[in-house]
Amino acid sequence: MEQSGPPLSVVVVTFRNAATLPGVLAALKREAPPGTELLIVENGGDPTIESVVRASWPDALVTVNARNRGFAAGINQGVRQAASASLLLLNPDAEVGPRAIAALQAALANLPDAGIVAPRLLDAEGRPVLSAYPFLSPLDVAWRHLQIRRVLPDLVTGRYRRLTLDPAGAEPVRVDWAQGACWLIRRAMLHEVGPFDERFFLYAEEVDFCYRAARRGWRTYLVPTATVRHAEGSSTSQVVPLKLASHYLSKAVYFAKHHGPAAQAAVRAILLLDLALRIVYRAIGVARGHPPDARQRLIAYARIARLLLTLPPDRLVRAWHRIGNRL
Repeated sequence: MEQSGPPLSVVVVTFRNAATLPGVLAALKREAPPGTELLIVENGGDPTIESVVRASWPDALVTVNARNRGFAAGINQGVRQAASASLLLLNPDAEVGPRAIAALQAALANLPDAGIVAPRLLDAEGRPVLSAYPFLSPLDVAWRHLQIRRVLPDLVTGRYRRLTLDPAGAEPVRVDWAQGACWLIRRAMLHEVGPFDERFFLYAEEVDFCYRAARRGWRTYLVPTATVRHAEGSSTSQVVPLKLASHYLSKAVYFAKHHGPAAQAAVRAILLLDLALRIVYRAIGVARGHPPDARQRLIAYARIARLLLTLPPDRLVRAWHRIGNRL
């Protein structure tokens, strides 16, 4: 049966990324198959994004949202307008490498259980970075937030480091979840799993999606032969209060959704201990007058701690969204 529609739909959610987008689109233009459709969703209300996009991709569909609706909502908005059976979800600071899209497409075609395939991510200097992980657990949260990783770097992610950072690795590696800077996904899987959960304003939407996909029998693979250079944080560096809040609230919301009361309480306790230590450290910084952002971060950490101490999950989500909507 002959395929109808474009061979690939690419969805990019931006947040005032006019500076990084030209390089991203140039790399995409080189690697995407002819006839690829591009859908841009601008979540920062920047009207210049459209002219930046059309300079290299005249027939792209560009949507500029008047307010920040959150990353998951932006992805869903783009996906609803896409026409292909396979969708490339790409960050606005992620440049696809040579033959990366072809490698991802081949993996998706050759792995019947694959719903999501992701490339090996490289840093700005071209070095591979860890970008695939086990599903979140209280141990994982403690390992990240209480700095256990500095003492025991392989406690949680050792297997993933060995499997995905091996420079000689060539075969796709099955993982629990992969960082969402670049994903190729099947629309058939999306129909089964459903859209991204828009309660996740920023962060954890990809681990939530991979977890839901796994429960439906769909697997996530990292494809080492596909590489993408990721200038991580080009969007979130513009919204420090939201980034800080999301670092904590995303995990509380995830555990409220997928785990029982004991795990939820353990994770909130871990997050609050992390915040307490940071509040003390930043208070000392304010007293000393260094670093310059000590007061800003002290106020942000105190507000996040108050939310975690006082709000149930549904109200926590609403408070989180209010932080993002103000940007």
